[in-house]
Amino acid sequence: MKTRYKILLMSLLFGLCTAMIGCSSEENNSEPVIPTATPTVAPLNTATPTVKPTNTPRPTNTPKPTNTPTPTFIPEPDPDGEFFNASSALDKKLGAYYAGVLTDAEVSKGNAYRLSKKLDAAKEGAETTVLFLGGSVTEGSNASERTPKGYQKGYAYITFEYLRDTYGFGDGSNFKYVNAGISGTSSALGMNRVEDDVLSFKPDIIFIEFAVNNDSRITYDNKTYESLIRRCLNAEGEPAVVLLFSAATYAGGTQAVMEKIGAFYDLTMISMHNALKTPQNKKAIEWSDFSKDSVHPQQAGHYLYAKAICKTLKHAYEENTSKSYNIPENVSKEGYGDYENLHMINNTNAEGYITDLGCFQTSKTNHATSGNSDSFALEKGWIKRSDAEDKPMVITLECKSFHVVVKQVNAKTDVDFDVYVDGVKTSTITTSKSGAWNNAFAYVVFESDECSEHTIEIKANESSVAANATILSLGYCK
Repeated sequence: MKTRYKILLMSLLFGLCTAMIGCSSEENNSEPVIPTATPTVAPLNTATPTVKPTNTPRPTNTPKPTNTPTPTFIPEPDPDGEFFNASSALDKKLGAYYAGVLTDAEVSKGNAYRLSKKLDAAKEGAETTVLFLGGSVTEGSNASERTPKGYQKGYAYITFEYLRDTYGFGDGSNFKYVNAGISGTSSALGMNRVEDDVLSFKPDIIFIEFAVNNDSRITYDNKTYESLIRRCLNAEGEPAVVLLFSAATYAGGTQAVMEKIGAFYDLTMISMHNALKTPQNKKAIEWSDFSKDSVHPQQAGHYLYAKAICKTLKHAYEENTSKSYNIPENVSKEGYGDYENLHMINNTNAEGYITDLGCFQTSKTNHATSGNSDSFALEKGWIKRSDAEDKPMVITLECKSFHVVVKQVNAKTDVDFDVYVDGVKTSTITTSKSGAWNNAFAYVVFESDECSEHTIEIKANESSVAANATILSLGYCK
């Protein structure tokens, strides 16, 4: 009996398990649903691009890479590729910064009417004289190449070559080059020699460069600078005037004064100082790449300076819209045009002015860099010998101001002059000076608000009678 119950119970349990397994099998054996859409297959060898989500802000807790500074300047290719020289080590070093250096040199295109007029005439065959007036940088100091005349081939001649080759008629022989640079001289010397060294050549385009030799703290320099600009602008033939500001380790303050004057006259202005001193360009060029001393470009530096000038001239010419140019009637600051009509006296035109030579004699004079340029104005002066009789040079003329240019030497052998106007001592001129190097130096020894006749005496200082001396030129303003 018990055995039957056990068998029955086992049968019931077996049936129950079988039923449960059957249900599970029916569910698992149901047919799965298969998608009917055909997937897109990418073409062979074509990677599917990954699209970054837009407007996704950077997580605020992501630190910036410590060794990757964020650039503040993005160099661009040079739009004027013809100025780039692939064989120039300096150009290649500048690389993508090259265009920025040339662009940053531009201070102002100014009113380019006169420049455009002169270059248009040159293209038609007009005789065109390009003159550079300045100091040692203009003279070409430290340049290793030479011009056909044997002068140092600095920025001035390289700029001339560009103008001749670009705007000249035929072979460009209608272009004439004049270099009126004299080392170590300021606009005071430039103003004193403007008649002989500038206007006598009847220039069509005049470049003026005195930024590294002028001193903005000296009123004489500022007044002669603006007077020189006005004299050139008012010259025969209405020449174009371009202002240049050379670079130096000490330059900057004088350029600020010059820029204001140049802006007043709306002139084209180029600054190599600006080109080299901007923070972005300092990353690409070191001062030693440009110059081996404190001011004079080496040959590669002269080429770079010229390219900066040529780029601004090119754009000033091509973009000019001015139909006329008018010189302002007034000066930018009271007194800054006082020397505009300064006239030079030398040993060829002194008759009627010098009534007694005294202890002086006429001579072919010179200075430290005589023969390095086309300048000749200071070769017609006077010398005093140490054994000459102690008598003053006497000049009688009508004037408002009187100027004397001397040669300074680094020795005790030369005389100091005392200057007397109408019997009254007005100044002392130093020709022996520590650090001098036979350089020319200009003095204004007398000024008055009224133009009247004066008797001027130049005689040796009592402490240095038995000494040599050289007067390079005299000058006066009415």
